[in-house]
Amino acid sequence: MFENQDIRINHKLIFLIGFMGSGKSTLGKNLAETLNYDFIDSDLSIEKEQGMNIDSIFSLKGEAYFRELELKFIENLNPLNPTIISTGGGLPCFNGNIEKLKETGTVIYLKVSPELIFERIKFDDTRPLLN
Repeated sequence: MFENQDIRINHKLIFLIGFMGSGKSTLGKNLAETLNYDFIDSDLSIEKEQGMNIDSIFSLKGEAYFRELELKFIENLNPLNPTIISTGGGLPCFNGNIEKLKETGTVIYLKVSPELIFERIKFDDTRPLLN
């Protein structure tokens, strides 16, 4: 996918941001493999740490609690370890997170048409903000 591209990054952390269903996780895994970087999905990392899925976190503890978990996730990243990070769709929108991402690494926004996003997520019942 990227083999013929000359990619130059000044930071060891690369954050992929965009609306849910924009392809952050899929692209992130491919990019990490190409660059020989680690890959982290912020939502999966939070789910593992909390021992429950995002939908359950929202239902049991609320969105504000989840947004605090996202902030802690950012604060605990190691800026010296080359990593591609796929962020949750809302992560950049809260707690000044977008500024923290820009200070810590390179931010890449994945812009996808609303029609394509709808096609990708219309049957996905694991996205709490759609419910």
